[in-house]
Amino acid sequence: MSSSNVAHSGSLEVSLNYLARIPLWKDEKPWEMWTETVPDGLGKRTNVQFETVKGIVMQDVRDIPEGEKPTIEREGFEYLYHPFPVPNLPDVEIDEDETKRAAMTEYLSSMTALLRDHFHGTKAICYDWRVRKATPRSYDKNPTVFFRNVPDETEIREQLITAAYNVHGDGAPNSFKKQLLYLLTPDEQYELAHGRVRLQAINMWRPVVDVVQLGPLAMCDCRSVDEEDWESVDKVFDNWVEDSMYLKHSPRHQWYWLSNQTKNEVTIFSLWDSLRPHEKSASTAHCSFALPGDLSNRQPRQSIEMRLLLWSKVPDV
Repeated sequence: MSSSNVAHSGSLEVSLNYLARIPLWKDEKPWEMWTETVPDGLGKRTNVQFETVKGIVMQDVRDIPEGEKPTIEREGFEYLYHPFPVPNLPDVEIDEDETKRAAMTEYLSSMTALLRDHFHGTKAICYDWRVRKATPRSYDKNPTVFFRNVPDETEIREQLITAAYNVHGDGAPNSFKKQLLYLLTPDEQYELAHGRVRLQAINMWRPVVDVVQLGPLAMCDCRSVDEEDWESVDKVFDNWVEDSMYLKHSPRHQWYWLSNQTKNEVTIFSLWDSLRPHEKSASTAHCSFALPGDLSNRQPRQSIEMRLLLWSKVPDV
């Protein structure tokens, strides 16, 4: 992986936004209203409270020797060098441009094949994708909407949503079990239920800009996270409730980033694993974070993230 001194490099001390460790979660489940309006009498959109934890050490993966870098099987994430597959994808806001739509379709197909081949899978599908943008003014620890599977999802996918600066996981185990009911065919559900295949939900994230100068992605070693560090949160939409997760701080957490990440470097991380179907820690905690210093003249970050299902053979015990 090549590096350029455009922004920062090496290990950093940064601040991260965690779910606050407060007694309220013993009596109430965290919830957020991601709806157009708030029901009468509720009075607020969320009971979620965050805390900013300073002095988090962020280790630069570029400083780790080859052969010792994180892997998805061990730490829950890894980085893959892969030349950007669609040179004519200048902007992820595709609007009504059919050429850009075709380019995005080509990109998604190329990345899906990359995931399958990289992990020697038997099959892979992309079931969701999003585009995000980080600007000098977008740093915010308030919940940001992440739409999924709604009637006008195509329109929403064509809009940039802000980077997520809260430490989170992309769905709780129960959420993935529900999704699999409509993502898998009856035969696929049967094979999974009888342990004949391994099924993983995986996120593939990569910048669209040449080099990330704002809002880089932080990844947490899943081995440093205890189950009780996670708190499930109900995200209430107009027609369904998504069971997601926020992370509470622990000094045990080990954090990593890839300095000056380029559009040719893909972050791959675990969301769910049929080998650990009930474990929250199978989901790799992550978030964007604010780099130190004056960010006002930095190039805004645009990125594409995909959520995929990967089928593979059950590993030998």
